[in-house]
Amino acid sequence: ILVFGFIPPVAAKTVLGSNLTPTVMEPDLASALDSAARELDTIIKVHVKVDTGLNRSGATLDDASQLLSFLFMLDNIQVEALYTHFSSANEPDKTPTDTQLRLFLELASAYPQVKMLHAANSAATLRFPETHLNMVRVGIAMYGLYPSPYVEKRAALKPVLSLKGRIVRIHPLKAGDC
Repeated sequence: ILVFGFIPPVAAKTVLGSNLTPTVMEPDLASALDSAARELDTIIKVHVKVDTGLNRSGATLDDASQLLSFLFMLDNIQVEALYTHFSSANEPDKTPTDTQLRLFLELASAYPQVKMLHAANSAATLRFPETHLNMVRVGIAMYGLYPSPYVEKRAALKPVLSLKGRIVRIHPLKAGDC
């Protein structure tokens, strides 16, 4: 199980004990994971997220090289993969996705020892085969939904979930009520 979100460094032993694969975006977590793995006499595999333009999380392109250099110095960390996430693969303009992929692959080319690369979310998986790299990460498409109206219906997706509720109250409001 790849953990995409933030992991506080104090949770390093829990991550190892739960056999999770953490995403590393900063040195503090890496140090904590390395120490916990050393204590347990093991190696922990990590994925490094690189922010190529979504601006949500991940090491910036400027910081990624320094972070990777630090990770490669740690004895109990193995960088299993590099990944990024597209900001707008579900929108009509392909340019941002092309730019993000180019930036990501340029960075990755400096680290041939990292054998796994992944970037494609649901929209990119459905629209841009060149983004598939070593694996894809479908999200909403896994539930049978298209990410947006701009994603061509190339696969026969079928919704596999629904949200249902019971009306428990109807309360009329007058014009001007808040």
